[in-house]
Amino acid sequence: VMGFSAGSHLASTAGTHFNDCKIENVNETSLRPDFMILIYPLISFRRAISGPMIDPYIVRSKLTEADVHYLSNEENVTPQTPPTYMAHADDDALVTLENPLSFYQQLRKNKCQAEMHIYYKGQHGFSDIGFEYWFADCISWLKRQGFIK
Repeated sequence: VMGFSAGSHLASTAGTHFNDCKIENVNETSLRPDFMILIYPLISFRRAISGPMIDPYIVRSKLTEADVHYLSNEENVTPQTPPTYMAHADDDALVTLENPLSFYQQLRKNKCQAEMHIYYKGQHGFSDIGFEYWFADCISWLKRQGFIK
């Protein structure tokens, strides 16, 4: 599963909440992704981590503490969380670097396979670096993991 920005929140939710099935799953199909690729990812609903992007959603929706915990995917990593590749720009003013850093720390704590690339420049959307840079690193990771040849 792959996601960019807020889409990474959806992707990381799939990778951390796959056992919390919200749909009828009569065949008991595994909902765990084989891997996650999270690019300039929004991970947390905690204001201290999320930065300015999530504030309007938290204020408008009046989330409870239980909701914030559930939606802060760094707090829901387990040893079963799939291998994860992340890329982020240090100068991203929309989604803070604390998002992938906090997730990476929890992945390490739970002994999950993870790789994170932090680019000095790129801003949100990697407008300052070419697609080929982070994508080449991602392809290399997929090959080393054995997901592609």
